[in-house]
Amino acid sequence: MQSSAYVPVGERLQELIAEKDWDYTTTARETGLSVGTIQNLVNGKVLKPHPKTIHKIATGFGKTEAEVLRHLRTAVAPRYQELLRVSEPLSRESRDALVRFLRSIESKAGRRTRKARQ
Repeated sequence: MQSSAYVPVGERLQELIAEKDWDYTTTARETGLSVGTIQNLVNGKVLKPHPKTIHKIATGFGKTEAEVLRHLRTAVAPRYQELLRVSEPLSRESRDALVRFLRSIESKAGRRTRKARQ
C-alpha cells in the first residue's frame, strides 16, 4: 500500500487480516469484535467505524490507533492526516492520545453544525 493513498476502512482491515494470515473468526477473537462486524467493515457496510472499534482493531493487531488510521480515508479528517504523519516519532500512547483528541474535535464540530442547522 502506498503511504500517500487513502483507503476505505474495509480495505485496510483486509490488509491487516492478510498480514496475520487470519480468517474472520480469528480476527473476531483477537479484536473482540463480532464476525458480523468484521464482515460489515470488510464489505464496506460500515464506512466510519466508532472510535472503540478502531481501538479494538488496533489492540487486536498489536498496532497503535494511529497506525490503523494513518491510511484511512474516513477515519480522520484529511486536514489532520499531516498531524498523524508527523506524530510518528511520538510514543504509542502519545499518538493514540492525539488520535482521540482529533476525533473529539471532529465530533464536537459535527454537533455544532447540526445544532446550527436546526
